Amino acid sequence: MLGKYPVLFPLLFQKKALDFLSIRNSNKKAAPTTGISTKAGIRMLKIIKHYFPHIGAAIKSKVGDARDQRGKKYSMEEAVLSVVVMFLLKEGSRNSYNQDRAETNFTRNIRRLLKIRLLHGDTFNDILANIPEDDLQRLKAAMVRLLISKKVFYPYLHNGRYIVAVDGTGTHGFDEDYSGSCLHKTSANGVVSYSQAVLEAKLVAPNGFCISLASVWLENNPDGKHDKQDCELSAFKRLAAKIKELYPRLPITIVGDALYANTPVMDLCVGYGWNYMLVLKEGVLKDLNEEIGLRPDKKTYVDKNGTLSWLGQLEWKSHRLSWIKWEDPSNRFSWLTNMEIKDARAGIKAQKAARLRWKIENEGFNTQKNLGYGMQHKYNRIDFNATKNYYQCMQIAHLIEQLALLSKQIRELFENGNTTIIKMSERLRNILVLVRIEFRDILEIVETKSRISFS
Repeated sequence: MLGKYPVLFPLLFQKKALDFLSIRNSNKKAAPTTGISTKAGIRMLKIIKHYFPHIGAAIKSKVGDARDQRGKKYSMEEAVLSVVVMFLLKEGSRNSYNQDRAETNFTRNIRRLLKIRLLHGDTFNDILANIPEDDLQRLKAAMVRLLISKKVFYPYLHNGRYIVAVDGTGTHGFDEDYSGSCLHKTSANGVVSYSQAVLEAKLVAPNGFCISLASVWLENNPDGKHDKQDCELSAFKRLAAKIKELYPRLPITIVGDALYANTPVMDLCVGYGWNYMLVLKEGVLKDLNEEIGLRPDKKTYVDKNGTLSWLGQLEWKSHRLSWIKWEDPSNRFSWLTNMEIKDARAGIKAQKAARLRWKIENEGFNTQKNLGYGMQHKYNRIDFNATKNYYQCMQIAHLIEQLALLSKQIRELFENGNTTIIKMSERLRNILVLVRIEFRDILEIVETKSRISFS
């Protein structure tokens, strides 16, 4: 069971501050308020309190602390939550976070809300450098398993399985290999550049959920002894093992692009008891593509949205496969799957599930790169282990935010376009800095029970 999660958003709906506040000073913008912010803040608070009432205990049990206990000033709970707060508030950098932390109201309000003291960015940076890289991933997985046990994602199952999208993305670029394990490439004029990339498995759903299940980094051997660089397919073997370790009985269907349409990936999925739907392009699995083109028994179904074609009883190596193709005025996609497609209804459902793969790019990587999280910002420039731990804290923050923003009550508020997620974060930071919040009315609102549902 997860430990106490202190509530981050009640300041948005402290009545007097929100109804009448319009404060400026030389360093900060106005603290704007709207009815939308008030309603959204209340719903955020209720969701966080409902799902994660005990995150402190989870941090204590999952995250190792190698510090000398005699000189320790801050708890590990305070360290981890300080980083999560930085990401939830969309600070964008440790420097911005430290500037807000230096404000009296900010630290006082967070202390009252979270029951923790915020660490200076340099302090938690040193701590993250020494936390074993798997510890925060295990904390994240414990949070996801709790949500699964509460059936949060149950309405989005496909044939009784969770849809898990797999894809990689670049996170940082460098002029030199600071860690000894960066990927590298040489340009036409001989200039060598270095980079870091991560391979992600995210639980995806049609309502917009894009929840990190597990992550592995693409990294070369630090001693430089390797015949070829690490790549997505090599990393997938490690990722698959990590998923199975963290979620041993979770029924899933892997969805991936054409890179994963190969025998080793199929073998891994079947060995772990997973289904898969993999993009099939021309030039990939040429013999199988040729057979599909020549088979006369393909079936077709046409509706107002597009045309579905499917074919069963395909064999590739030791795998029995089905083929699906979907065409509409804007798109044309084909997939291979180990699921039997019995009829058009099953085919339509399958192609909708397979197309959820794009959410890992849009709701996942794009959100974390361009909507305030600063995935590509170098929160640490000298320690790869710290970078990995910042990344896991970012995934935890994004998980919490999605639970709030994808609830029906909040999603409806954003659909009219009167505000944005970034603007909400800006308002939240301004109120934390500019307002000395009183909490009596807030506590009454928090304790009022209400139903939490997702679209």
